[in-house]
Amino acid sequence: MIRAIIGLGNPGKEYEETRHNIGFRVADELAYRRGVRKYEQGRHCLFARFNLDGFDVVTARPITYMNRSGLAWQEMSERFDIAAERTLVVCDDLHLPLGRIRIRSRGSDGGHNGLASILRAAGTLEVPRMRLGIGASVENWVDYVLSPFEREEIALVERVVPIAADAVETFIREGIVAAMDQYNRVVVTLE
Repeated sequence: MIRAIIGLGNPGKEYEETRHNIGFRVADELAYRRGVRKYEQGRHCLFARFNLDGFDVVTARPITYMNRSGLAWQEMSERFDIAAERTLVVCDDLHLPLGRIRIRSRGSDGGHNGLASILRAAGTLEVPRMRLGIGASVENWVDYVLSPFEREEIALVERVVPIAADAVETFIREGIVAAMDQYNRVVVTLE
């Protein structure tokens, strides 16, 4: 049975290095590990297909901008016959500190517009998700999530992304419970 990984972010060069695009980075890392060097073009997303230890996987990057990510999920679901509970949404979370990973099997959108769009499209809260902490800003959160990581944060982001990809691989191989057990307590540091 196929599994889908949707890394959330915004398309375009101007958003490439922003905090909001950490989901794209994890999707890219996962695809790169499997030898994918170019995504295929869909209507609402870029996607790549590969096999991981006998599991068929499709990973996607929405090209609809964050608030319309549900269109990408719907396209993947229809094209590859993927159930909501077999999808892992990877997104940023400004309520978690940088270096923290939180995986859940279901729940609300927690104020994340991209995740909210996917939950609406799926018609259920039963969509697994991995939230990656990006730190919090008490000022303008819109400007904060659309800003690049600070110079002193980049090394930590470069450590978090491969660990998050490891967690995604655990989700694919062993399921959501194993991924939660192994990674929800992880706090990535530079030490």
